[in-house]
Amino acid sequence: SDEGKLLKNRNNFLKEVFKKWKINISHLNDELIDSINNIIRPPVWSTPLVKDVIDNLNKVCVESINVDEIKKSLLVFDDMTKESLKSLKGLKVLSLWIQKYLQFDDVDNLVSPLFILYDYRIVLLHLQSKTKQEHNMEFILERLCIKKENSTIENIYSQLIIKINEMWEKLYQLVVEID
Repeated sequence: SDEGKLLKNRNNFLKEVFKKWKINISHLNDELIDSINNIIRPPVWSTPLVKDVIDNLNKVCVESINVDEIKKSLLVFDDMTKESLKSLKGLKVLSLWIQKYLQFDDVDNLVSPLFILYDYRIVLLHLQSKTKQEHNMEFILERLCIKKENSTIENIYSQLIIKINEMWEKLYQLVVEID
């Protein structure tokens, strides 16, 4: 399945990073087992079912980012200080790590799928004004290159899974290519 492939690609990236630099990009692995087991393509395209998968995917891909360890690993760079890293949270810390360790400049584009995932989770699970929700949904569709008339829950979900999968594959390749 695409979800299984996504988890495998994420795992390959995490293992390769640890092998190369002894850095745990992700943590709470035992706590994530249930979430990982619940990342399966919904049998029916309904908001409640998709909501659960998106929530679990966000836990695995975003909430599990080991911010403290990544920040610590960034301190080897002369331009990085505890103070400069202090205000950065999960996805921003990961982005900076990718930039520094993998010498990859188009990092915003690369990790965009995780920002989209996070935003989609907020749209699905948080109480928001109708206006804000519509605005956020438009921004999600725009970044996934989905036209409004094709914005079914299945299309959004499928595109998001594809994009996250491509991101983990690319990250793994970048790690492997570094000497």
